[in-house]
Amino acid sequence: MNRQSKQNGKNPWKNLVSFCFFVLHFPSSVLNLENIKWIMKQTTLPFTNRKCPTLLAAALAIIALLTTYGAEESIESLNKKAQAGDAEAQFNLGVAYDDGRGVPEDDVEAVKWYRKAAEQGLAEAQCNLGVMYRKGQGVSENNVETVKWFRRAAEQGHALAQCKLGLMYHHGAGVTKNDIESVNWYRKAAEQGDADGQYHLGIMYRDGVGIPKNDIEAVKWHRKAAEQGHASAQFMLGAIIP
Repeated sequence: MNRQSKQNGKNPWKNLVSFCFFVLHFPSSVLNLENIKWIMKQTTLPFTNRKCPTLLAAALAIIALLTTYGAEESIESLNKKAQAGDAEAQFNLGVAYDDGRGVPEDDVEAVKWYRKAAEQGLAEAQCNLGVMYRKGQGVSENNVETVKWFRRAAEQGHALAQCKLGLMYHHGAGVTKNDIESVNWYRKAAEQGDADGQYHLGIMYRDGVGIPKNDIEAVKWHRKAAEQGHASAQFMLGAIIP
């Protein structure tokens, strides 16, 4: 029985110990789904379909170790690319600092890297930088700067920025209130499938703001947003349709 176990690779403890050794020496090469599946497979006791609690705990500890090493490796790699001027890496490093992924959460650092990427024309970074200015996170709240960066991203076709720019026009924040412009930007976002854009466009049609009142169009856009799981649109649709 022991010989068969070794021949079939069914000694899970030995496999886990070997894998731990490999992880410690080559951490950047093991953070992938297939290896995680393999680790979990080793928690099954030989010749049974039962999971061993101790093996399972060991497997989860190894996966946590992989995640930690992988995050550190990723941040180190991102930082090198970002320092070299890679806009995508700068944006992703900003997201890491924004969310506290692999690094301590730091809004000032997030703004720093978003700005570097935004100034290179990356729409995602421009939109996020606009959000930071809007919320006053890592930088003083400034609606004029918010509009500036939302507009740059929106003009590149970034749907989220288009919707947010529509909101700025609707509320007259950082720009002169203009509901026609608001509808224009909501529509651009909505036609790209942005659920918030669809919801807000539906509201404008429902209330006849910036566009002639049209309940059919209101239902149409609220339905599109609701089908994407937009809770407010689902509620609104329920209120419109008996």
